[in-house]
Amino acid sequence: MNVSKKSSAEANGIIQATIFKKCDRTGHRPQTNKSCAAGTCQHTCEPGQVQECPHKWTVRYSVNSRQREGSFTTLTEAQVFQAELSTKKVTQGALFTDPRAGARKFGDIRKDYTARLDFSADTLEVYERNYRGSGAQEMFDALPVATVARMEAEVDTLVNTTHIKRSRVYRASVLRMVQGTLDLAVRRHVIPGHQVVGIELKTYRPNAEEWAARNAPWVFVTDEQVRQLADGITITATDATGRTRKRTLKGLGVAAWLMRCCGARIGEALGAAKSDFVQRDDGARVWQLRWQAADDGHSQVAIKHRPAGEGRDIPVPDYIWNMIQALPDGPVCPGATGRTRYLSYVTAAERLAAVAEALGIEPGWHAHNLRHQFASEKPPVARTSPTCRRP
Repeated sequence: MNVSKKSSAEANGIIQATIFKKCDRTGHRPQTNKSCAAGTCQHTCEPGQVQECPHKWTVRYSVNSRQREGSFTTLTEAQVFQAELSTKKVTQGALFTDPRAGARKFGDIRKDYTARLDFSADTLEVYERNYRGSGAQEMFDALPVATVARMEAEVDTLVNTTHIKRSRVYRASVLRMVQGTLDLAVRRHVIPGHQVVGIELKTYRPNAEEWAARNAPWVFVTDEQVRQLADGITITATDATGRTRKRTLKGLGVAAWLMRCCGARIGEALGAAKSDFVQRDDGARVWQLRWQAADDGHSQVAIKHRPAGEGRDIPVPDYIWNMIQALPDGPVCPGATGRTRYLSYVTAAERLAAVAEALGIEPGWHAHNLRHQFASEKPPVARTSPTCRRP
């Protein structure tokens, strides 16, 4: 039996691949091949042994003038692949998609997709964080892209059942990452198509208790609690053996006061530098806010709803001014480990949450409440005490 089937010389001939075994000594050429001469080649079986030897069958074919190969345990599997390959190349022509390309990992193509997005670094980090936090990275990235292309039900369940209580923006970002990656794989002829289409984001309708919790009034904190959120606190904790020990919970530093007494968003407060606080010729002290810290803390990005480099000047109370002037030059809230220039959003949020819980601040309070509290109370800017309320 002649197991080797050669490719047709025609562009779309009937046979589009060659089946052979690399161990076949028919191809042994010690006179012209260095590997053969050195005894390091794969030609180990005589032609009569090839049919029964345990080595795999190889199907060699070409896609876009580039040679490709596939390995199969049995001759039947190789012949089936050869037949399917030939049929698809004839019918699809220039649109032919390599059937082995779908084995590429979904996560590798997703990285290519995110690199093409015209997003700011801050927005891209939000997309990545939502994708990881939703469990999509663990669910899809290690799978072949051809497998994810058939997982419409799993993607639908992820965004419309598992995370139905999350915001529509959150779920839309996760869905876009999956669909966008698959669309890119189709455009690059990695897969012929995918089924993750037509997924509509459902609207979650909360029950009475959930609605009441979402629409509860803002939780206000005292100035003493803001000081503790800024400076941190030491608590006494009990371990599993019943022993008590002291534990220090770090605070947010001056950034907490910038939110409470200047109305800054958390990213704006984290990205502030001492040089941003200036005194004008008329004596007014202002914070020239132009940038905010990226979520990862490595750099600065444009502030929300503003073009890059544009911002606002914020009057600074005397108490905050004196606090800033006592700090060294550079970021007022530097990175925790020295690996980042600014404190990351995740670290800041975790610190505030831990201190707030230890202080017994009502559930539902979060960092943005400091900004809302400022807007509600409109603090006078000439105060020399930490109080930011009206006198």
